[in-house]
Amino acid sequence: MAFVSAIGSSCRCSAAGQHIPELAPAPIAPVRISSPSSIEEAAAAVRLKVSDKSPPEAALLPSQSLEAIFGSSGSGSAGSERRFPLPKQRLGALARYPPEGKPCDVSEAAHSLLASISKQEDSSDATELLEFIAGELVLTDSELVYFVKALGRQGKWKKALEVFEWIRKHDCFKLRGVATASILSVLGNHEQLPAALELFESLKQDESYSLDVYAYTSLISILSRARRFDEGITLFETMQREGQRGNAVTYNVMLDLYGKRGDSWDRIQSLFQEMKDLEISPDDYTYNTMITACIQNSHCQEALRLFQEMKEAGCCPNRVTYNALLDVYGKGGMHKEASELLVEMEAAGISPNIVTYNELIAAYARAGLCDEAAALKKSLLSKGLCPDEFTYCTLISAFNRAERYEKALETFTEMRKTNCTPNIVTYNILIDIYGRMEKLDDMMKVFKFMQEKNCTPDLVTWNSLLKSFGNCGMLTEVSNVFREMKRAGYMPGVDTFNILIECYGRCGYVDYSVDIYKGLLRTGLQPTVPTFAALMASLAREGRWQQCEKVSQEMAEAGLQLSDACHAGLIHSYANSGQFFQLRKYIDELEKSAKQPLSGILCKTFVLAYCKCGMDNEAQLALNQLYDNGHSPDIKVFNAMISMCAKRGWIERAVKLLEEIRKAQLKPDGVTYNCLMSMYGREGMYYKAEEVMSEMRRAGKAPNLITYNTLLYSYTKHGRMDDAARVFGDMVAARVRPDNFTFNTLVGSYSSLGLYKEALSVIEYMTEHGCQPTQITFKALLDGYNRNASPSRKKPGGDGGGRPIEMIKELDPAKNIHEFHPA
Repeated sequence: MAFVSAIGSSCRCSAAGQHIPELAPAPIAPVRISSPSSIEEAAAAVRLKVSDKSPPEAALLPSQSLEAIFGSSGSGSAGSERRFPLPKQRLGALARYPPEGKPCDVSEAAHSLLASISKQEDSSDATELLEFIAGELVLTDSELVYFVKALGRQGKWKKALEVFEWIRKHDCFKLRGVATASILSVLGNHEQLPAALELFESLKQDESYSLDVYAYTSLISILSRARRFDEGITLFETMQREGQRGNAVTYNVMLDLYGKRGDSWDRIQSLFQEMKDLEISPDDYTYNTMITACIQNSHCQEALRLFQEMKEAGCCPNRVTYNALLDVYGKGGMHKEASELLVEMEAAGISPNIVTYNELIAAYARAGLCDEAAALKKSLLSKGLCPDEFTYCTLISAFNRAERYEKALETFTEMRKTNCTPNIVTYNILIDIYGRMEKLDDMMKVFKFMQEKNCTPDLVTWNSLLKSFGNCGMLTEVSNVFREMKRAGYMPGVDTFNILIECYGRCGYVDYSVDIYKGLLRTGLQPTVPTFAALMASLAREGRWQQCEKVSQEMAEAGLQLSDACHAGLIHSYANSGQFFQLRKYIDELEKSAKQPLSGILCKTFVLAYCKCGMDNEAQLALNQLYDNGHSPDIKVFNAMISMCAKRGWIERAVKLLEEIRKAQLKPDGVTYNCLMSMYGREGMYYKAEEVMSEMRRAGKAPNLITYNTLLYSYTKHGRMDDAARVFGDMVAARVRPDNFTFNTLVGSYSSLGLYKEALSVIEYMTEHGCQPTQITFKALLDGYNRNASPSRKKPGGDGGGRPIEMIKELDPAKNIHEFHPA
């Protein structure tokens, strides 16, 4: 089809136009643009279509029909009118923009024109078609704005932009906020932020056009969705400086932005109060946004207060409100209150949907009540609802956090049997599960499989890999994954830095963790509460409690509240540095200031810290408090209690704790078995220790270096060197590499028994196998020699002292014997 692009300069206006509430105080008259005489016949046909008048024969098209221009529209008889409502556009999480208003009248011809524009392959053809038709078709500004929105909904943002630019070039159409906001929203919905910014700047430079609050609000929302929060705030401040007064939608968008950015609750409240001071009445979206903002820091009481205020203000809580409040309760560990809220919701005549049940399931899952969460899934089915991907991912993640890995994998298998297709979230959880299980080969198989299923790894995937390798102390692999992540086009975000801080801290490189934190600041990224929590956890491992206190002060100065993880880091720093008084004082302050039952994280931290300090009475009381608050101990808590019992020699109590682990459907891990073996070894029950090792193998847990060292130490402590030699042989056969502790234990034991040749042969073996003797090694040898130097203390089977010092010199002539034994 050939298109004519010439346009006459004359325009005429009529009184017909569609009123758009708020956005259009006065209607814009329809515009008719004159055209060359070559399309007069087509114009007659268009007018015929709109007016439904019987045409004279001369008005019929000799060579073209309306269908030839637009294609068959199938739109009913001539003269009929069709009404198309203004599309609803979501801004931020909860606010709608523009306001809905009344439906817009769109003529049959205009609708057919839109259909024809949509069919054009080249976006530039849209403007040519508009030029061709506009001369004969009366178009209102509302219809053209409808074109922009409709094309945007169809995913044709380029054509929408072409239509907008066409409107902009014609003075007959007066651009207003609705048109600009609509095209900006279209660009934002299609993640075309650069194009939106370029258009906004172009309009700003256009002296004939002034941007209004709707345009500013639309772009702020786009920036918020792109997580470019600082730019959004700057634009909001610019809008205010230029005299544009924000409306309810503007403040809804800004409140949502602050919530997403993780701003302090005080700052969010300040903006909310500013809105009220300007006499802008909060609406249901405002309150929903405020309640959603409470989720970030688990402000349960604030959320409940806002919920009551919302009802008093005449706003009706809807399903979004209840779901947001459920999320707040869930993240605050208030699963009982969440259940009561569901009852209230149903009593208010609001039917729960799958999101509601997912939030409730998540509340129980976060509280560690995995079985109760799984039971809710069955209740969901009885309501006629079907579990979705979020339901299954929540349960799988809950079992993962509870270290019930087999149950997590069973739930994944169940998910595969339904119509739920695993998504990127599912694969990321599986990667985390296998990483926690230290089954790194299986983890990498999942990583490869998801790519084969055309599921591209995201930043969370890479972060999960980094965390898994870091937890296993495999820093070389951490570096390799980090390089691959950047090669894949992902730049490290705040979460990536948080994981790296945690990885290096866990491996004992605390100073590196601090350097990584400083590197985060240099990139311009803003540290979040989890960043400070990871940094404090790293510092706590070396007992640097002064630095942890300094970090907490920096958070307070930045307006950030300490999370439970931050409190835990500070508590562990006191415990690891032996600051018992500070530890008691800090825990007492937390308990006294608590307005609600303490979270599971804090209760568990109390137990771990008291066990670490050997404060057994306090540890037992903290464990009771954990149960009283409705929380369940995890395997780390049980291990800490068993370890404390092992050091005290409380065998029956340790065995009882092992039974409780099994009742809680938890599985003992390597630490559990090692603690039990150490306990039996201390009490001389070495055969019982071997039974524990056998049970460990039957449970599918391979004995590691600590396991063998624990059993080896148990035998050597009681002089059973033949058994110790046997364990050492099993260790080597299992390809577990002995370390200095292994060899030093054997050297010291042989030497204390006067078996110097055996001791020296161990030293020779360790040297041959790449493990260099240390000062501790030679000191252990000499201490045994000195204890047995007297003939009266000569051990049966010993070599009478021999020449240990001379033999040490032969092994390492550079060693100065006085360095180890000045006497």
